[in-house]
Amino acid sequence: MKIILDGKGLEVEAKTVEAVLEEIGINPETVLVKRSGVLIPHDEIVSEGDSLVSIVVISSG
Repeated sequence: MKIILDGKGLEVEAKTVEAVLEEIGINPETVLVKRSGVLIPHDEIVSEGDSLVSIVVISSG
């Protein structure tokens, strides 16, 4: 299916946010994902044409 992630068009087989991230080589534990300006969980189902934005999580101690 075709989705948009961070402004880039992608063709993916994955069905969930977590699986999409893994498919394109991003560790799901390192990002949050928004759809339509709302944070969504990694187990959320991705649909054809979805436009997603990833937010890198930074932690320091």
